[in-house]
Amino acid sequence: MNTITWMMCVLMIGFCALSGPALAGEMTNDELMRELKAVKNRVQQLERMLKERGTGDPQEGPARDIPEFERIRSENERIGKELETVGKEQRDMRSMLEQVMDRVTINGIVEVEASYEKPGKKSGKNEESSDITLATAQIEFDARVHELVNAHLILLWEEDDTGPVDIDEGTITLGATPEMPWFLLAGKFYPPFSTFDTFFISDPLTLEIGEIRESAASVGYSGDWLFASFGGFNGDVSSEENDHINNLIVNVDFFNPEGTWSGFRLNTGVGFLFNMADTDTLQEETAVDTLKDAIPGVAAHATLGYGDFQLIAEYVTALSDFEAGELGFAVLDGEAREARPSAWNLELGYGFLEKFQLAARYEGSHRLYGLRPKFNVGGVFGWELYSGVTLSLEYLHGEFDENDEGLDSRDAFTTQLALEF
Repeated sequence: MNTITWMMCVLMIGFCALSGPALAGEMTNDELMRELKAVKNRVQQLERMLKERGTGDPQEGPARDIPEFERIRSENERIGKELETVGKEQRDMRSMLEQVMDRVTINGIVEVEASYEKPGKKSGKNEESSDITLATAQIEFDARVHELVNAHLILLWEEDDTGPVDIDEGTITLGATPEMPWFLLAGKFYPPFSTFDTFFISDPLTLEIGEIRESAASVGYSGDWLFASFGGFNGDVSSEENDHINNLIVNVDFFNPEGTWSGFRLNTGVGFLFNMADTDTLQEETAVDTLKDAIPGVAAHATLGYGDFQLIAEYVTALSDFEAGELGFAVLDGEAREARPSAWNLELGYGFLEKFQLAARYEGSHRLYGLRPKFNVGGVFGWELYSGVTLSLEYLHGEFDENDEGLDSRDAFTTQLALEF
């Protein structure tokens, strides 16, 4: 059963539980109770009539009253049986729904952002802009259909990016449990090239050039100290004209479980991608149908934490050059240039008073021309207003490499109100 079918089953079961009385019979519980009460009143009335005629036993009354009495008693028994049947079906439906919900978890994210941006141009004509957007509306479903099988679905809506609603992820996982750490993952997901961790509202430059979302399959190991995976997918950009699985991705992460190493926290790893032209950003910027050669890429990351402090370091790069004309943004002075895109990110975060967090970022890129800043520097302040509700304020100043877009610098302010449930 695929993920969408499973979700529909959950909804159908919930619908049936709510509409059970209507489906089980033509009358609702209240209507049946009212009819039963009316029948009882009629029986009592007949009994009083029989007593008035000189007998306290309804069975010994005039012959003409016996058929009416028997009809009412039969109707009374019928209604009682219908009520019992409806009650049993309701209990069965409720029990089935409880069993389903015990296996299904639902999470969600809603993010609203207000932003102001002031780009600096060499021409001196600065075009300021501001906006308020529903940046993210996301619902996540996880269904443990078996102790070794998990179905995962994310529905995502991002203003000006997805529409109307996108299936961001839909996967089936076999394994990846404490009892069975080996796993098979298949579906649409983000193959793990790197972690792209951040304290900020804005994505780091490493994610901008390294994130991938594809229909893929991978096998691997997920343990207490180690995560490793090997997968493949059919990328849209290739060095060959045939339509086959043409990209491979490998990732290895090492981390220490919580509570070990006297509170010191470490998560470090490396990733390899056979063709970086299939990352989401570079794929959109590829100006040709077929590359001369596949462009391999590597990523390395480390997240260190101790107490209230945490340091994030990450680097993503192509290992060879894209030929001139293969990337649409690699243009300078009207001439197509070679490019070997790379990006790095450093962040330091500090949490205090349980509800507040401060973080600083310094990041950079190489050979992205006017596509992304050459470097960014800035800070972010986060405040947990309530459990699951966070208000964040961010400022970033960026400087651009030489480019034909006329961009020189950029100042950006962003405020985000986020809710997770």
